[in-house]
Amino acid sequence: MVNIKNYFKQEQFGIGNYYRNPLLNEQNVDMYSAFTSEDITMKKTILEYFKGSPLVISVISALVTDVVSDGYEFDGAKSNIDRALDFAKKNYLSKILEAAGYDYFSLGNGLIYKGGLTEEKLKAFVQDFMKRRSYSSYGGNVKEYLEKKAYDELATGERKIKHLPASTVEVYPSDKFGSEYLYKQRVNVSESIFTEDEIIHFMDIPLDGKKWGFARFESIMDHLDLYNFIMKYQQGYFKNKPGMYGVYILKNKSPTSLDYKKFVEQLRIMKNPNEFNSTLVVTGDTEFKEFSRMKDMEFKTLADWAAEEAALLWQMPPSRYGKGGSGNSQETALSTQAYFRNVSHIQSKWEEVLNNELFEPMFKVEFRFKRSYLEDEVRESQMMKTRADYTQQMLELGLINLEYAAKLNNIREDDRPKELGKSQIEILRSRSKMPGKNNQSNDWNSNDEVMDDMPTQQVKKSHTPKSNPKKERMQK
Repeated sequence: MVNIKNYFKQEQFGIGNYYRNPLLNEQNVDMYSAFTSEDITMKKTILEYFKGSPLVISVISALVTDVVSDGYEFDGAKSNIDRALDFAKKNYLSKILEAAGYDYFSLGNGLIYKGGLTEEKLKAFVQDFMKRRSYSSYGGNVKEYLEKKAYDELATGERKIKHLPASTVEVYPSDKFGSEYLYKQRVNVSESIFTEDEIIHFMDIPLDGKKWGFARFESIMDHLDLYNFIMKYQQGYFKNKPGMYGVYILKNKSPTSLDYKKFVEQLRIMKNPNEFNSTLVVTGDTEFKEFSRMKDMEFKTLADWAAEEAALLWQMPPSRYGKGGSGNSQETALSTQAYFRNVSHIQSKWEEVLNNELFEPMFKVEFRFKRSYLEDEVRESQMMKTRADYTQQMLELGLINLEYAAKLNNIREDDRPKELGKSQIEILRSRSKMPGKNNQSNDWNSNDEVMDDMPTQQVKKSHTPKSNPKKERMQK
């Protein structure tokens, strides 16, 4: 019996280890790495900024939610859709897309590893097996048998997808022309290398012709620095309990006097956080001079400005990341519409990559994100209605046929009716009443053929003119 799984574990055929998996992005015990990479260090630096910044977390969380939270659907034959849904469920596709989304919006790149058989590995296996081994005992077409068995194993779980942390990966071209790329993952001293056909790569901004996408947050690193400094300054103020408010001047008292010593001791007691709200009563000629104190919510405007700059990268309205918006309702609506247009564009880019590299070649289906936000739904419904009205008018004028009408409305061939319906018969009848029109057409059933399929009573009624008693009396 042919064991394809064991075959791909072997290295002597030069196919490589078919069961490679991405390394976990965790520290390995008793291992030390002397390797340093400026690129990976930069990614780590950006992630550290995000972990300590509620501003960035709120912006990225909103983006990921708007892209993937509405779910997805497949378009195609029912059997293929069932296979694709089963695959997505077993591989936790929603969680993988969410993880790739956080990498995409923070680092400019989202990566998914797709394991299992590829077309090249399958062809190499079949060719090598037929050269090296005797296949007379199998009978029939051995090549078809091997390919079918390989695809059966592929459909039963050999193909896996996993999230590949972008912060651990670098991309290397095979030559100076960039004919092929290798994805090298490095965690401490361990490495794992993947070919281009094993990786699904979502790239945000393809800046400067590079394979690795540009992270938008790199353009506002100074703003993030400023925001973090403001947060740390305010945290330090309160952490230091909260510092000296001013100075007491005891006139006519020497530092060695008993009153002075008791006063200092009382201040020391009140410095305790548990005594902040207590009251100090003094007698004698005493003066208090207040230091310049930090105002309530100092630098708030500056922090809000830094937040707006971060959201501006995706034209996100303030209300989307938890800030109160300013301006009239019309400006807010336009801002929201521009933001969701960006979200829709990102979804379209992801759909194209997923369909080209995974779902269309493997399952013969088309992957689509559900877009449930109001602006897109209303716009899509209006476009569908306008297109349907236009198609109906063109049909009534006899300027297009049914096949072209279906294409205009994006109706797949499998969903088209096999026979003309009642509404279509009425359209044909209206065409027959138009002066100067030829009722015969290669693309349509003739009017006579349609009438033959209609009930006898209806046909008779349609061809027999109505009697006019008044006109008959006048003729007599």
